[in-house]
Amino acid sequence: MNLFNLFEIKLQEIEQESIINVLKDEKVNILEKSIEEIIPMHLLQDQKQKKNSFSYDVGETVGGSKKELAALRKQYLLEPTLSTIERINELDPILAKKLLTKNTLFSWATYENMQQLGYDAKMARLLKLVIRTFPKDSMDTDVITYFKLMNHLSNELQKINTVQELKHFIIRTELLVRVEMHKQRIEFDHKRIEFGMKQNPVRFQNEKAKIKTLYLCIDVAEKLHFGILINFQKKFFGLNKVSKFFKDCEEVEWKDLLEKKAIRRSSTTTWRRILPENPQRISTFDLVNIEKPEDVQSLFNFKSIEFGNYVNDIDAKLHLVNAAAALQDLAYILEVENVDLSQKGSLSLGFGSRGSGNALAHYERGYHIINLTKKKGGLGVLAHEWFHSYDNFLGRFLLSEKKNSDSMLSENIDLITDEVIKEALVDLLNAIKVGSSIDHIILKPEPISRKIYPERVKNLYEQAKGDLTIYMTLWCELFDKTFTRRLSNITYEPAREKLRKKHILDRKKKLAVEAELLQSYHFAMTGEIIDTLAYPTQYTKVYLNSVKTDKGRIGKYWSSDVELLARSFESYVQTKLQILHWKNDYLVAGLDYVYASGKELERINEKMSVFLNLIRPFL
Repeated sequence: MNLFNLFEIKLQEIEQESIINVLKDEKVNILEKSIEEIIPMHLLQDQKQKKNSFSYDVGETVGGSKKELAALRKQYLLEPTLSTIERINELDPILAKKLLTKNTLFSWATYENMQQLGYDAKMARLLKLVIRTFPKDSMDTDVITYFKLMNHLSNELQKINTVQELKHFIIRTELLVRVEMHKQRIEFDHKRIEFGMKQNPVRFQNEKAKIKTLYLCIDVAEKLHFGILINFQKKFFGLNKVSKFFKDCEEVEWKDLLEKKAIRRSSTTTWRRILPENPQRISTFDLVNIEKPEDVQSLFNFKSIEFGNYVNDIDAKLHLVNAAAALQDLAYILEVENVDLSQKGSLSLGFGSRGSGNALAHYERGYHIINLTKKKGGLGVLAHEWFHSYDNFLGRFLLSEKKNSDSMLSENIDLITDEVIKEALVDLLNAIKVGSSIDHIILKPEPISRKIYPERVKNLYEQAKGDLTIYMTLWCELFDKTFTRRLSNITYEPAREKLRKKHILDRKKKLAVEAELLQSYHFAMTGEIIDTLAYPTQYTKVYLNSVKTDKGRIGKYWSSDVELLARSFESYVQTKLQILHWKNDYLVAGLDYVYASGKELERINEKMSVFLNLIRPFL
């Protein structure tokens, strides 16, 4: 089917005039910049710091702090406008990229809000499904371009009241994306039609009318930047998928949507670090004499040190003194000078100056700043956040493709140019993930009654002489042989990692089925009901615990390479402290469950030492 036939089918579903009217609608032209008074940035600076004798900023301005952009951030979140995001992007492009997400531009599309606005449940569900298919953030696209398109789509969807109108929206959107994809083809056909009109005007009259419509579509698509959606076309656009959306929503009711959301929210659990009530520091180094923030800045050569508006002098000095002592201990452990920890003077330190939420601390990519919260500061996690900053810092020097300032070395292993460092990092991650640990399957209290059992179950049960642990071990060995053979034939590390993840998921599913069969067969043979089964894995305990904390979503957060490496670095630092008979709860504390121990820790520390020795020169 050629391009014109495809468009003809589309145009039959909506009248051609209605498309042209929509495309010509004055409301489509949302590109005109509204003239709004923007508060001058010098008026946004909080005057509070002028009264402080200790809690004041030193060094270069990092950008993106609460003090500098609080007013604009608040203004944008309350009412996302083009002029506001342009101003934010001018002052701080990284913050603009962070703020500009699908969630802010489609904030009206929550189930609770749509119910209050009078949408029926089916319509609300359909709108959510459509919105879900749009890119969640600007990614590599210019933020202003992303804003213009997403804001247009948001405005269009808010005007939709019926299922038929939504279908028309989908078809129009697909049409605009397709003309962007096939601009060259349309141009070629236009020349062909122009030539044909000279030879046979009657024959090419209809095609000439169609080409005019297509050129109108191209004009609108370019103005609104529909080309952004081209990479997402397979995810959503296409009438077959759309039809499935509508079919799936036939019986949906409000109670289903709101109850599901409540269940998801209440079932969320995660690991939390247990911190000491009375943090301690034991070290052969005396506490650093800190009289003012400049002392710490010069001691470590930080680019800057900044404080939040509500960090008072007492808290500021307490946290800064503790952080300085912790970093001094870290420098000794890493066998570098204090000033080296600032990563060639590029790292900044913040205290309650940015971010929000329950995190004790966090590292902000792009800004290259570690932020420690106001209350407990970096208690227990400073080593963790410092390694994140180092991971980001190394990305600038060791990646074959120059990425943006957000690039982490651990997220781009295949792009590492130094083969020795790449191999060391792969070995380290293998030490973190690959091992031999025991896990358990929880079974249903009542065995499933069966009349016939596979011969495999009978043979393995007989071979194990009724020992359930041996049975599961034999089954796992048979299952893992195929995986090991396939893995040995792959050298490309990202592909190996993909196969590992697939193996974990496949193994888990098939193991659950096998466990139910064994429970049933064992009950039939002995009358004993078993509720748990132990089985061996090819992975470390720390990796399995991390995957469990991610609810089985491998690589989601806790089991991602970025986090696994940072936590392993913490464990390495903790081990070094113990060897020295030191203690620094501000630097590292509360390591359990998602942290390695025993033989696993020894193996990881050995590989971590090799990796750190190789990357130390970059400091």
